[in-house]
Amino acid sequence: MIKRAAGTILASLLVLLAWSHCRAGFFYLILNQHSTSNLFQDSAPVTENISYFSLALDSGGQSFSWLADLSFSYFDRNRSLCFLSGGLGSDYVKSVGKRSAVYLYFGVTGSDFREEYEPFSSLGFKATGAFKSYITQTSILNTGWSGEYRSFRDSLFDYLGINLQATIDKYLKTRTTLKGGLFWGYKYFLHPFMTDSGQTSTPASPGLEVSRPARPRYIGGHGFVPRYTQDGGGAGLGYLAASFLVSQSLGYTAGINAFVHRQWNVSGGSPFLSVEEFYYVANPTTDEYSWEGWKMGGRLTLELLWDIEMKMGYTGLEKIFPGVESMALDGTSLGLTRRDTRDLFEGRLEKLFRRFSLFFAFAYINNRSTDPHFNWKAPSFQAGFQWNIPFGRKE
Repeated sequence: MIKRAAGTILASLLVLLAWSHCRAGFFYLILNQHSTSNLFQDSAPVTENISYFSLALDSGGQSFSWLADLSFSYFDRNRSLCFLSGGLGSDYVKSVGKRSAVYLYFGVTGSDFREEYEPFSSLGFKATGAFKSYITQTSILNTGWSGEYRSFRDSLFDYLGINLQATIDKYLKTRTTLKGGLFWGYKYFLHPFMTDSGQTSTPASPGLEVSRPARPRYIGGHGFVPRYTQDGGGAGLGYLAASFLVSQSLGYTAGINAFVHRQWNVSGGSPFLSVEEFYYVANPTTDEYSWEGWKMGGRLTLELLWDIEMKMGYTGLEKIFPGVESMALDGTSLGLTRRDTRDLFEGRLEKLFRRFSLFFAFAYINNRSTDPHFNWKAPSFQAGFQWNIPFGRKE
Protein backbone atom coordinates (compact mmCIF):
# COMPACT_ATOMS: atom_id res chain seq x y z
CA MET A 1 0.00 0.00 0.00
CA ILE A 2 2.80 2.41 0.91
CA LYS A 3 4.74 1.73 -2.31
CA ARG A 4 1.59 2.23 -4.36
CA ALA A 5 1.07 5.55 -2.59
CA ALA A 6 4.64 6.61 -3.45
CA GLY A 7 4.03 5.65 -7.08
CA THR A 8 0.84 7.72 -7.10
CA ILE A 9 2.72 10.73 -5.71
CA LEU A 10 5.46 10.40 -8.36
CA ALA A 11 2.85 10.13 -11.13
CA SER A 12 1.16 13.22 -9.72
CA LEU A 13 4.45 15.12 -9.91
CA LEU A 14 4.67 14.32 -13.61
CA VAL A 15 1.03 15.29 -14.21
CA LEU A 16 1.53 18.61 -12.45
CA LEU A 17 4.63 19.31 -14.52
CA ALA A 18 2.62 18.63 -17.69
CA TRP A 19 0.11 21.19 -16.39
CA SER A 20 2.81 23.87 -16.45
CA HIS A 21 1.64 25.25 -19.82
CA CYS A 22 -1.24 26.99 -18.04
CA ARG A 23 0.15 27.60 -14.53
CA ALA A 24 3.31 29.14 -13.13
CA GLY A 25 5.06 27.48 -10.24
CA PHE A 26 8.31 26.16 -8.81
CA PHE A 27 10.05 22.82 -8.91
CA TYR A 28 12.46 22.23 -6.00
CA LEU A 29 15.51 19.97 -5.97
CA ILE A 30 17.05 19.43 -2.50
CA LEU A 31 20.22 17.48 -1.66
CA ASN A 32 21.42 17.27 1.96
CA GLN A 33 24.19 15.34 3.65
CA HIS A 34 24.00 14.45 7.37
CA SER A 35 26.70 13.10 9.68
CA THR A 36 26.10 12.04 13.30
CA SER A 37 28.14 10.15 15.88
CA ASN A 38 25.02 8.91 17.73
CA LEU A 39 22.34 7.65 15.35
CA PHE A 40 20.17 6.04 18.05
CA GLN A 41 20.67 8.89 20.53
CA ASP A 42 21.55 6.64 23.46
CA SER A 43 24.50 5.53 25.58
CA ALA A 44 25.84 3.21 22.84
CA PRO A 45 26.91 5.68 20.09
CA VAL A 46 26.65 4.61 16.46
CA THR A 47 28.22 6.74 13.71
CA GLU A 48 26.16 7.25 10.55
CA ASN A 49 26.16 9.26 7.32
CA ILE A 50 22.78 10.02 5.75
CA SER A 51 22.09 11.32 2.25
CA TYR A 52 18.75 13.02 1.61
CA PHE A 53 17.32 13.60 -1.88
CA SER A 54 14.02 15.39 -2.49
CA LEU A 55 11.93 16.58 -5.43
CA ALA A 56 9.03 18.92 -4.68
CA LEU A 57 6.55 20.95 -6.70
CA ASP A 58 4.33 23.95 -6.01
CA SER A 59 1.97 24.65 -8.91
CA GLY A 60 1.58 28.31 -7.93
CA GLY A 61 -1.61 30.31 -8.26
CA GLN A 62 -2.91 33.27 -6.35
CA SER A 63 -5.54 31.37 -4.38
CA PHE A 64 -5.35 27.62 -5.19
CA SER A 65 -2.29 25.46 -5.76
CA TRP A 66 -1.16 21.84 -5.84
CA LEU A 67 1.78 20.65 -3.72
CA ALA A 68 3.73 17.41 -4.13
CA ASP A 69 7.03 15.98 -2.94
CA LEU A 70 8.97 12.74 -3.10
CA SER A 71 12.15 12.07 -1.11
CA PHE A 72 14.60 9.29 -0.35
CA SER A 73 16.88 9.02 2.70
CA TYR A 74 19.89 6.74 2.37
CA PHE A 75 21.78 5.44 5.44
CA ASP A 76 25.33 4.42 4.62
CA ARG A 77 25.91 1.88 7.43
CA ASN A 78 22.44 1.06 8.76
CA ARG A 79 20.73 0.23 5.47
CA SER A 80 17.62 -1.05 7.24
CA LEU A 81 16.74 2.58 8.08
CA CYS A 82 16.65 3.74 4.43
CA PHE A 83 13.22 5.09 3.64
CA LEU A 84 11.11 6.63 0.91
CA SER A 85 8.54 9.29 1.73
CA GLY A 86 6.22 11.58 -0.18
CA GLY A 87 3.15 13.74 -0.06
CA LEU A 88 0.44 15.15 -2.31
CA GLY A 89 -1.95 17.93 -1.36
CA SER A 90 -3.57 21.22 -2.22
CA ASP A 91 -4.00 24.53 -0.43
CA TYR A 92 -6.35 27.48 -0.78
CA VAL A 93 -5.96 31.08 0.35
CA LYS A 94 -8.86 33.53 0.41
CA SER A 95 -8.87 37.17 1.50
CA VAL A 96 -11.61 38.18 3.92
CA GLY A 97 -12.03 41.93 3.86
CA LYS A 98 -8.94 44.13 3.76
CA ARG A 99 -7.17 42.81 6.84
CA SER A 100 -7.85 39.08 7.04
CA ALA A 101 -7.26 35.86 5.15
CA VAL A 102 -8.26 32.19 5.42
CA TYR A 103 -5.95 29.30 4.60
CA LEU A 104 -6.96 25.65 4.01
CA TYR A 105 -4.87 22.57 3.22
CA PHE A 106 -5.62 18.89 2.66
CA GLY A 107 -3.10 16.22 1.74
CA VAL A 108 -1.96 12.61 1.89
CA THR A 109 1.51 11.49 3.03
CA GLY A 110 3.27 8.15 3.04
CA SER A 111 6.57 6.61 4.14
CA ASP A 112 8.09 3.23 3.37
CA PHE A 113 10.81 1.69 5.59
CA ARG A 114 12.76 -1.56 5.42
CA GLU A 115 13.57 -4.46 7.77
CA GLU A 116 13.71 -3.53 11.49
CA TYR A 117 12.04 -0.17 11.00
CA GLU A 118 9.38 -1.52 8.63
CA PRO A 119 6.64 -1.40 11.32
CA PHE A 120 6.79 2.42 11.06
CA SER A 121 5.89 2.50 7.35
CA SER A 122 2.70 4.53 7.18
CA LEU A 123 0.03 6.23 5.14
CA GLY A 124 -1.77 9.28 6.49
CA PHE A 125 -4.19 12.09 5.76
CA LYS A 126 -3.88 15.62 7.10
CA ALA A 127 -6.08 18.72 7.00
CA THR A 128 -5.08 22.21 8.19
CA GLY A 129 -6.90 25.50 8.50
CA ALA A 130 -5.80 28.97 9.61
CA PHE A 131 -7.21 32.47 9.98
CA LYS A 132 -4.91 35.51 9.97
CA SER A 133 -6.03 39.05 10.73
CA TYR A 134 -4.44 42.44 11.35
CA ILE A 135 -6.03 43.59 14.61
CA THR A 136 -4.17 46.88 14.19
CA GLN A 137 -1.44 47.98 11.79
CA THR A 138 1.16 46.56 14.18
CA SER A 139 -0.68 43.58 15.67
CA ILE A 140 -1.46 40.28 13.93
CA LEU A 141 -3.72 37.49 15.22
CA ASN A 142 -3.18 33.95 13.89
CA THR A 143 -5.50 31.08 14.76
CA GLY A 144 -5.32 27.60 13.32
CA TRP A 145 -6.17 23.93 13.59
CA SER A 146 -4.88 20.68 12.15
CA GLY A 147 -6.12 17.11 12.16
CA GLU A 148 -4.34 13.94 11.10
CA TYR A 149 -5.02 10.22 10.75
CA ARG A 150 -2.10 7.86 10.25
CA SER A 151 -2.09 4.11 9.68
CA PHE A 152 1.11 2.07 10.23
CA ARG A 153 2.24 -1.34 9.09
CA ASP A 154 2.28 -2.32 12.76
CA SER A 155 -1.18 -1.29 13.96
CA LEU A 156 0.18 -0.60 17.47
CA PHE A 157 1.02 2.92 16.27
CA ASP A 158 -2.18 3.87 14.38
CA TYR A 159 -3.49 7.19 15.68
CA LEU A 160 -5.74 10.21 15.30
CA GLY A 161 -4.38 13.63 16.26
CA ILE A 162 -5.75 17.17 16.48
CA ASN A 163 -4.12 20.52 17.32
CA LEU A 164 -5.47 24.01 18.00
CA GLN A 165 -3.38 27.17 18.32
CA ALA A 166 -3.62 30.94 18.62
CA THR A 167 -0.74 33.42 18.43
CA ILE A 168 -0.44 37.22 18.54
CA ASP A 169 2.46 39.20 17.04
CA LYS A 170 3.11 42.77 18.15
CA TYR A 171 5.59 45.03 16.31
CA LEU A 172 7.05 48.01 18.20
CA LYS A 173 8.70 51.19 16.88
CA THR A 174 11.94 50.10 18.53
CA ARG A 175 12.13 47.29 15.91
CA THR A 176 11.13 44.84 18.62
CA THR A 177 8.74 41.97 17.97
CA LEU A 178 6.73 40.31 20.72
CA LYS A 179 4.93 37.01 20.12
CA GLY A 180 2.75 34.99 22.46
CA GLY A 181 0.95 31.73 21.78
CA LEU A 182 -1.41 29.13 23.24
CA PHE A 183 -1.53 25.55 21.96
CA TRP A 184 -3.66 22.47 22.63
CA GLY A 185 -3.31 18.99 21.21
CA TYR A 186 -4.79 15.53 21.65
CA LYS A 187 -3.58 12.23 20.22
CA TYR A 188 -5.46 8.95 20.36
CA PHE A 189 -3.70 5.64 19.66
CA LEU A 190 -6.42 3.43 18.23
CA HIS A 191 -5.14 0.04 19.46
CA PRO A 192 -1.69 0.26 21.07
CA PHE A 193 -2.00 -2.66 23.50
CA MET A 194 -0.96 -6.28 23.06
CA THR A 195 -3.85 -8.68 23.60
CA ASP A 196 -2.26 -12.03 22.69
CA SER A 197 -1.24 -14.52 25.36
CA GLY A 198 2.40 -14.65 24.34
CA GLN A 199 3.64 -12.11 26.86
CA THR A 200 6.18 -12.76 29.56
CA SER A 201 6.84 -10.81 32.73
CA THR A 202 10.16 -9.51 34.01
CA PRO A 203 10.52 -8.72 37.73
CA ALA A 204 11.10 -5.02 38.29
CA SER A 205 11.09 -2.96 41.47
CA PRO A 206 9.27 -4.48 44.48
CA GLY A 207 5.56 -4.87 43.80
CA LEU A 208 5.90 -4.02 40.09
CA GLU A 209 6.08 -6.21 37.03
CA VAL A 210 6.83 -5.05 33.51
CA SER A 211 4.99 -6.80 30.69
CA ARG A 212 7.29 -8.14 27.98
CA PRO A 213 5.16 -9.04 24.96
CA ALA A 214 6.73 -11.68 22.72
CA ARG A 215 7.16 -9.41 19.68
CA PRO A 216 10.02 -7.52 17.98
CA ARG A 217 11.35 -4.50 19.85
CA TYR A 218 12.69 -3.01 16.61
CA ILE A 219 15.90 -0.97 16.87
CA GLY A 220 17.90 0.10 19.90
CA GLY A 221 18.35 -0.87 23.55
CA HIS A 222 14.99 -1.12 25.34
CA GLY A 223 13.05 -0.80 22.10
CA PHE A 224 9.42 0.24 21.86
CA VAL A 225 7.85 -1.85 24.61
CA PRO A 226 4.02 -2.01 24.45
CA ARG A 227 1.80 -2.82 27.42
CA TYR A 228 -0.22 -6.03 27.63
CA THR A 229 -3.94 -5.95 28.39
CA GLN A 230 -6.73 -8.47 28.02
CA ASP A 231 -9.27 -5.85 26.97
CA GLY A 232 -7.33 -4.06 24.23
CA GLY A 233 -8.85 -0.72 23.28
CA GLY A 234 -7.22 2.64 22.68
CA ALA A 235 -5.32 5.25 24.69
CA GLY A 236 -5.09 9.01 24.39
CA LEU A 237 -2.90 11.79 25.71
CA GLY A 238 -3.38 15.55 25.54
CA TYR A 239 -1.26 18.63 26.15
CA LEU A 240 -1.66 22.35 26.74
CA ALA A 241 1.21 24.75 26.01
CA ALA A 242 2.06 28.43 26.16
CA SER A 243 4.99 30.27 24.60
CA PHE A 244 6.50 33.74 24.48
CA LEU A 245 9.19 35.17 22.19
CA VAL A 246 10.89 38.56 22.00
CA SER A 247 12.97 39.49 18.96
CA GLN A 248 15.13 42.59 18.54
CA SER A 249 16.76 43.95 15.37
CA LEU A 250 20.26 45.37 15.87
CA GLY A 251 20.74 47.61 12.89
CA TYR A 252 20.44 46.05 9.44
CA THR A 253 22.89 43.18 9.86
CA ALA A 254 22.09 41.60 13.22
CA GLY A 255 19.22 40.40 15.36
CA ILE A 256 18.64 38.49 18.57
CA ASN A 257 15.68 36.66 20.07
CA ALA A 258 14.83 34.83 23.27
CA PHE A 259 11.97 32.41 23.88
CA VAL A 260 10.34 30.29 26.54
CA HIS A 261 7.86 27.44 26.04
CA ARG A 262 5.96 25.57 28.76
CA GLN A 263 3.95 22.43 28.09
CA TRP A 264 1.62 20.49 30.40
CA ASN A 265 0.20 17.00 30.06
CA VAL A 266 -3.53 17.46 30.73
CA SER A 267 -4.84 13.95 30.04
CA GLY A 268 -3.63 10.38 29.64
CA GLY A 269 -0.11 9.17 29.04
CA SER A 270 1.92 7.09 26.62
CA PRO A 271 0.60 3.52 26.21
CA PHE A 272 4.21 2.34 25.75
CA LEU A 273 6.43 1.33 28.67
CA SER A 274 9.60 2.40 26.86
CA VAL A 275 10.24 4.51 23.73
CA GLU A 276 13.32 5.64 21.81
CA GLU A 277 14.39 8.59 19.67
CA PHE A 278 16.58 8.40 16.58
CA TYR A 279 18.60 11.06 14.81
CA TYR A 280 16.64 12.39 11.81
CA VAL A 281 14.11 9.51 11.73
CA ALA A 282 10.71 10.45 13.20
CA ASN A 283 8.54 7.96 15.04
CA PRO A 284 5.00 8.27 16.46
CA THR A 285 5.91 7.65 20.11
CA THR A 286 8.13 10.68 20.91
CA ASP A 287 6.44 13.51 19.03
CA GLU A 288 4.95 16.81 20.27
CA TYR A 289 2.13 15.04 22.15
CA SER A 290 4.34 12.74 24.20
CA TRP A 291 5.92 15.04 26.78
CA GLU A 292 5.45 17.79 29.32
CA GLY A 293 8.02 20.24 30.58
CA TRP A 294 9.70 23.36 29.28
CA LYS A 295 12.23 24.70 26.83
CA MET A 296 13.92 28.09 26.59
CA GLY A 297 16.75 29.61 24.67
CA GLY A 298 18.00 32.31 22.37
CA ARG A 299 19.30 32.98 18.85
CA LEU A 300 21.77 35.42 17.29
CA THR A 301 21.56 36.20 13.57
CA LEU A 302 24.35 38.03 11.72
CA GLU A 303 24.68 39.17 8.11
CA LEU A 304 28.31 38.53 7.09
CA LEU A 305 30.34 39.42 4.01
CA TRP A 306 28.94 38.41 0.61
CA ASP A 307 25.43 38.25 2.13
CA ILE A 308 26.18 35.09 4.08
CA GLU A 309 23.78 34.64 6.99
CA MET A 310 25.03 33.11 10.23
CA LYS A 311 22.77 31.85 13.03
CA MET A 312 23.90 30.65 16.45
CA GLY A 313 21.67 29.49 19.25
CA TYR A 314 21.18 27.59 22.49
CA THR A 315 18.13 25.69 23.73
CA GLY A 316 17.75 24.17 27.17
CA LEU A 317 14.84 21.81 27.73
CA GLU A 318 13.36 19.34 30.14
CA LYS A 319 10.97 16.65 28.94
CA ILE A 320 8.90 14.35 31.13
CA PHE A 321 7.25 11.45 29.26
CA PRO A 322 3.98 10.59 31.08
CA GLY A 323 3.42 6.84 31.14
CA VAL A 324 6.98 5.97 30.03
CA GLU A 325 9.15 4.18 32.59
CA SER A 326 12.84 4.67 33.34
CA MET A 327 14.62 1.34 33.05
CA ALA A 328 17.97 0.00 34.15
CA LEU A 329 20.43 -1.13 31.50
CA ASP A 330 19.24 -4.72 32.01
CA GLY A 331 15.66 -3.69 31.13
CA THR A 332 14.14 -3.81 34.62
CA SER A 333 11.99 -0.91 35.76
CA LEU A 334 13.44 1.75 38.08
CA GLY A 335 9.95 2.81 39.20
CA LEU A 336 10.41 6.35 37.80
CA THR A 337 8.72 8.24 34.98
CA ARG A 338 11.32 9.03 32.34
CA ARG A 339 12.66 12.59 32.52
CA ASP A 340 15.25 13.98 30.07
CA THR A 341 17.18 17.24 30.46
CA ARG A 342 18.98 18.50 27.37
CA ASP A 343 21.40 21.23 26.28
CA LEU A 344 21.37 21.94 22.55
CA PHE A 345 23.92 24.19 20.81
CA GLU A 346 23.36 25.02 17.13
CA GLY A 347 24.99 27.00 14.34
CA ARG A 348 24.18 27.57 10.67
CA LEU A 349 25.75 29.38 7.68
CA GLU A 350 23.59 29.99 4.61
CA LYS A 351 24.14 31.75 1.30
CA LEU A 352 21.15 32.66 -0.87
CA PHE A 353 21.53 33.06 -4.61
CA ARG A 354 18.84 33.96 -7.14
CA ARG A 355 17.72 30.40 -7.83
CA PHE A 356 19.48 28.26 -5.23
CA SER A 357 20.87 28.28 -1.71
CA LEU A 358 23.76 26.58 0.11
CA PHE A 359 24.04 25.86 3.83
CA PHE A 360 26.21 24.24 6.48
CA ALA A 361 24.95 23.50 9.99
CA PHE A 362 26.13 21.84 13.17
CA ALA A 363 24.55 20.83 16.47
CA TYR A 364 25.86 19.50 19.77
CA ILE A 365 23.54 17.81 22.28
CA ASN A 366 24.17 16.83 25.90
CA ASN A 367 21.25 14.68 27.10
CA ARG A 368 20.80 13.55 30.71
CA SER A 369 18.02 11.13 31.65
CA THR A 370 16.58 9.24 34.59
CA ASP A 371 16.86 6.25 32.24
CA PRO A 372 20.63 5.56 32.09
CA HIS A 373 20.31 4.18 28.57
CA PHE A 374 19.57 7.74 27.38
CA ASN A 375 22.54 9.53 28.93
CA TRP A 376 24.52 10.67 25.91
CA LYS A 377 26.28 13.57 24.20
CA ALA A 378 27.19 13.92 20.53
CA PRO A 379 27.70 16.37 17.67
CA SER A 380 26.05 16.27 14.25
CA PHE A 381 26.68 18.09 10.97
CA GLN A 382 24.63 18.94 7.89
CA ALA A 383 25.40 20.47 4.50
CA GLY A 384 23.30 20.85 1.38
CA PHE A 385 21.67 22.95 -1.25
CA GLN A 386 18.24 23.73 -2.67
CA TRP A 387 17.64 24.63 -6.33
CA ASN A 388 14.42 26.48 -7.16
CA ILE A 389 13.38 25.94 -10.77
CA PRO A 390 10.50 28.06 -12.13
CA PHE A 391 8.20 26.62 -14.79
CA GLY A 392 5.09 27.59 -16.73
CA ARG A 393 3.87 31.07 -17.55
CA LYS A 394 2.59 33.72 -15.22
CA GLU A 395 -1.17 34.13 -14.92
